[in-house]
Amino acid sequence: MTLSEIALATQKDEVLQSVMERISRGDWTGVDKDSDLFPYMRVKDKLPIVNYDEGSILLYETKIIMPHTLCKRVVVDLAHEGHQGIVKTKQFLRSTTWFLGLGQQVETICKQYFRWWKLFVIPVFDKIFSIFGIPEVLKTDNGPPFQSSEFAKFASYLGFRHQRITPLWPRTNSEAERFMKTLSKAIKTSNVEGLNWKQELYKFLRNYRAMPHSTTSVSPAESLLGRQLRIKLPGIEHSSTTLDRQVMIERDTARKHDMKQYADLKNHASKSDIKVYE
Repeated sequence: MTLSEIALATQKDEVLQSVMERISRGDWTGVDKDSDLFPYMRVKDKLPIVNYDEGSILLYETKIIMPHTLCKRVVVDLAHEGHQGIVKTKQFLRSTTWFLGLGQQVETICKQYFRWWKLFVIPVFDKIFSIFGIPEVLKTDNGPPFQSSEFAKFASYLGFRHQRITPLWPRTNSEAERFMKTLSKAIKTSNVEGLNWKQELYKFLRNYRAMPHSTTSVSPAESLLGRQLRIKLPGIEHSSTTLDRQVMIERDTARKHDMKQYADLKNHASKSDIKVYE
């Protein structure tokens, strides 16, 4: 959304045009409590008009007053961008914009969006489980889609335990969070080089899944599927050796133990005598 769009929509907004006209004249005669102009009259001293080549925009202090036709678009675009939640969406909008009923619109649209997202997330997991089987434990970031009664029933029906990580504490899901940094780096690199980020992401994942893991010495694809992936790099075909999963588990456990000791030492961690319910 640009200032040109806002200026054009402001020109077509009858209420804002009337407000700007009265501000210019300094005359609010005849405006009563039932008038659409009354909320603006109450804050008339905080409503400057800013002129651009494309037209004029009305501000509330330093915040842009959105024309009625753009209000819903502003909220919908932000609500669908990262699902930040009702409180954060309100805070973000109020830092740059102002319009009547902002809080109510955010609550209504965000609730509609989260309701749709809850219905969307279950079929996605159902498809994944139909391919790879049902896990014993599913760990999530405790976001709104995973807090619904529908998702709790879904977990109960399939028989997996839903483990919620501590909000705003990435260390509780460090493996996933660390890999997200790697993915973000690949995407940022593709954008800098002017390449299609989706295609570059697929290339990265294809190679990553075929590459032996530094801890287990077995590629993620072979560990999960029992076979190596075929990639661009040529190689001699050979029969897959039987994976010793116990050895993989022992290597992984030992590596995580070493990492924990390093983290505890770095953070000066020590055992606590506090017991549950104390």
